[in-house]
Amino acid sequence: MSKFYQLDKYCAIKINGDRGREFLQGQVSCDLNTDAKQWTGLFCDEKGFVLSNATIVLDDNFYLVVRECVAESLINDLTKYAPFYKCSFEMTDNRVFAEVTNTTIRKSFGHSEDLSTNTSDWEKACMENFQYDIDYEMFGKFRPQELGYDLEKFISYEKGCYRGQEIIARVTYLGKKNKAAVIFANAKSPITDVAGKNIGKEVFSKNFENLTLHHYYIEKNDYFVEGEQISPYASQW
Repeated sequence: MSKFYQLDKYCAIKINGDRGREFLQGQVSCDLNTDAKQWTGLFCDEKGFVLSNATIVLDDNFYLVVRECVAESLINDLTKYAPFYKCSFEMTDNRVFAEVTNTTIRKSFGHSEDLSTNTSDWEKACMENFQYDIDYEMFGKFRPQELGYDLEKFISYEKGCYRGQEIIARVTYLGKKNKAAVIFANAKSPITDVAGKNIGKEVFSKNFENLTLHHYYIEKNDYFVEGEQISPYASQW
């Protein structure tokens, strides 16, 4: 069953210029040279750290749907490259909506009659599905694997070069997977193995009503807090 949200703290950045597709193709991790009208991708720096995830919508122009709190930082970063393609940015007043099912999260400019404005429920659904949207405090600090993004969904390994591509490909194909994203509920830090050794690292945490979710990038193991075994709330293992 689908649930629809009105995302008041999100915005749509319009890309002005005839070469918008070419410009974005060299910046974002997904392949825009397809017949789709909407994509999910990552904007990364040269070291493969995620500046922001984004939903990219093709209407009359390309639009980047991101959190409002990262929009200015993302525009400032992309402005270094936009003049080479004669592109510019425009903040729009498009209202952003989202549809959440058991397995998918989709943002759009569409309208639904039955909308929720419960920000807490929305962010909790994103976190549970390992599709949490980058906020200002996370901008440029983590790589895709640490954030738990579905690499097959957010990254094209068939397209040409884009910023951060070399590092991301190297980590994906040459690095042995020894850690994955795991979420724990109301877990004190640190998390240890059975021997009491600290394992993994906490990437971020969010407080919800009567619940705090902790997103870890951690090895596959039995998990303990202060000697008591705990179970993951959600896991990519």
